Amino acid sequence: MGIGKFIKEEWEKTPVETEEERKKRKEEKKQKQEADKLQAARKEVENIIGESEEILYVYTFWNDKMIVTNKKLIYVDLRVAKNKTFAMIPFSKITSYSLLVPTGFSMKGKLKIFTGGDTPSLEIESALNEGINQFCKVLADII
Repeated sequence: MGIGKFIKEEWEKTPVETEEERKKRKEEKKQKQEADKLQAARKEVENIIGESEEILYVYTFWNDKMIVTNKKLIYVDLRVAKNKTFAMIPFSKITSYSLLVPTGFSMKGKLKIFTGGDTPSLEIESALNEGINQFCKVLADII
């Protein structure tokens, strides 16, 4: 038996996954990744959230993270040397936000969160990806 014939026989023995099975497997993988992300975020911020607080969402923008609890936003800046900087903003203090959407070749957008006044309390410059888009939808629901 030649190698070509052997490969063909083995290929034919391989079960074919239907589109529905593929979608189900992909959705299960996505749910597991989300659960893992929430668990990792819980460990990361366990010292700065209250007993009654629960983590609802975790969004990643490049090296930064935005963790949304049922009471506040926690911005984790990982770019500052080897340290992590945590900025916490209670929902009751957020007055508005803005999102700069680039046009042309640039892919970097800028999200600004305001807690009163003309100067943003938090500015995040990041590539516009699904994470930042979902996060803006959460902000829209909260404010």
